[in-house]
Amino acid sequence: MYSGIDSGLVLVREGDAVLGRFKLVGDPPNTAAGLASAASADQILASKTALLGNLPFFETEPIAPVALKGISQPVDAYLVEARSGITRRFEASQRRGLTPFIGRTAAIDALGHALDRARRGQLSTARVVGDAGIGKTRTVEEFLRTARSAGSLVLSGYCEHQGSIAPLWPFHQILRQALGLTTDPSSADTQTLEERLDRLGLGEQAPELLGFLNVQPSGHLAEAAVSGGPAAIDAIAKLPSKPAEDAPVILLTAAWPWSDDPSRAPPAALPPAPQ
Repeated sequence: MYSGIDSGLVLVREGDAVLGRFKLVGDPPNTAAGLASAASADQILASKTALLGNLPFFETEPIAPVALKGISQPVDAYLVEARSGITRRFEASQRRGLTPFIGRTAAIDALGHALDRARRGQLSTARVVGDAGIGKTRTVEEFLRTARSAGSLVLSGYCEHQGSIAPLWPFHQILRQALGLTTDPSSADTQTLEERLDRLGLGEQAPELLGFLNVQPSGHLAEAAVSGGPAAIDAIAKLPSKPAEDAPVILLTAAWPWSDDPSRAPPAALPPAPQ
C-alpha cells in the first residue's frame, strides 16, 4: 500500500468508464495522489493541511517538503506512523498547556452538591448543557480533578464522532475502567474479572456484563451468558449505588450529542437529571 492524504475544496461531477462513477476536480486529489506516489511501501504521507488541528491524535514524523508534479509549491507533509494515546481534544489541549481556569462557580457548586448527595448515599445525577465551545468539558474536568483528590472513583465514557465506533461505546469504556482493563477484554483472566465485579457489587450481573464485553463467563455462570444489551447498561448505570471501597462513584458520559441511538435508550436505573 502507498497512501497519500490531503484535504480541501473538491468539486464532484459525473465520471465515465475510465474515471469511475465520479470525477473529483480540484487540487486535493492531485496532491493526495502525488503524496501516495512519493510514499514508500506501506507508508502513509499526509499533508500539513490534512493534519491541521489533528496532529496530537497521531504519531507523526515531519519530512522534507515534497515537490509534486503540477503543484507550484512543495507540499509540507508528515509520515503518519500510528495513532497516539490521545483520544479527546481536551487531552490534546492538556498536552499543549491549559489556560488558568476562572469562573464557572455556579456550575462547579451544582456538581459539588450532587456529589455531596452521593456521599450521603443518595443516587444523584446532573446534566451539563450549553453551546459548543463555551467550556463544558473544562468545567467538568476541573470538578472531576477535585473529586478524585477527595477520593471519588471516576469512570468516564466519551462519545466520538470520528471513525467507526461500536454501538454503546461510552458504556464499554466505563465498564473497562471499572474492571481495570487497559487491553482487549478477551485476553483478561475471566475469574479475575468476575471477582472484580463481585467487589463492585455486580456479581449477579456478571453474565450480562461479561457478555457485553464479548467475554465468556466461567463455570456455572457460562450457562447464563448473554450478549449484553439493555440488561448490561442497567447494571452499569447502578454502579454509583454500589460500594467501591467506600468511595463515591461518578459515572461520566461526555460529548453526548455524538452518542449513538442504543446509548440514548434511557436505563431504568437512573433518576431524572436536573439541569
